[in-house]
Amino acid sequence: MVLILSRPQRKAVIIHNPVSGRFPALPLIQHAADLIRAYGWQVEIQLTKKGGDTARLTKLARDNHIDAVFIAGGDGSIGTAASQLIGSDTTLGIMPTGTANVWARELGLYAPMHPWADALTEAVKAQLDGEERPIDVGTCNENAFILWAGFGFDAHVVAGVEPRQPIEKRFGKLSYAAKGLWASTTWEPTPMKIHTQHKTYDHDMLFSLITNIQLYAGGLAKIDPNARVDDGNMTLWAFEGDHFIDAFVLATRMLQQTHFEHAHTHMERGTHFVIEAPRPIPMQFDGEVMGNITHAEIKIQANALKVFKTTNVNPTLFSTERK
Repeated sequence: MVLILSRPQRKAVIIHNPVSGRFPALPLIQHAADLIRAYGWQVEIQLTKKGGDTARLTKLARDNHIDAVFIAGGDGSIGTAASQLIGSDTTLGIMPTGTANVWARELGLYAPMHPWADALTEAVKAQLDGEERPIDVGTCNENAFILWAGFGFDAHVVAGVEPRQPIEKRFGKLSYAAKGLWASTTWEPTPMKIHTQHKTYDHDMLFSLITNIQLYAGGLAKIDPNARVDDGNMTLWAFEGDHFIDAFVLATRMLQQTHFEHAHTHMERGTHFVIEAPRPIPMQFDGEVMGNITHAEIKIQANALKVFKTTNVNPTLFSTERK
């Protein structure tokens, strides 16, 4: 007699931040959940109600050995969930309902532009038809990020932009850019000492950035075309400057992808960075303000988080093929 063992049904949790994005997305999320069920999964939708719920619900899913957590929200919510899934067997999936959705864009996914769009079901299909792959995660002062960690000017801009009102979110990146431009006029560059594995940079800086992906500034700029999310390294970018005009010139160069050539731009790849400042400077992880610091130590955990590599992902985002 031959004994046939069937594979247990896989389980997924969808965690949704109802205030994320330009319009209520729950009906679209429910349609996307139906598609996941059509793939043979069990699915439960959980809504956040207060700050900390995304982390709490993700941790609960991890502890209950849920196969995948889909975050229906923006980059900040995705980063929060990633912090809870490091080193686990739970795969991080996304349903892009935020404003910028940079991680989604790297994966070739798009947010719904109107309440009857098919973007979320298409995003789910691209992930479930793809494969589950590990990516690197950055950790800093006991917090984690998968996109970037910024110190100085860019974190100051994020702090000046968020939180936005629902009416502002309807204008998407235009609203973000306008508020960001206004916030940038009040930034004062500060001395930073940045230690890498090979060198120390000691200058007045507009800001420094540790990046794991290629896109930046809401996806408007390709800051690091050579970034790979699974190569065990991240890239330090340190931008010298002491005036608002320097920030404007840098932004222009980023949009034109000529920032590499600037004499006051420093770039180095590595696995360990330390940033020191004589006065508190703001920091942001994955587009979320994380407070002020005078000392930050960033370490890279290689292949520490499982994600869905989609069927239409940026072809250069992953460095290796599964063996």
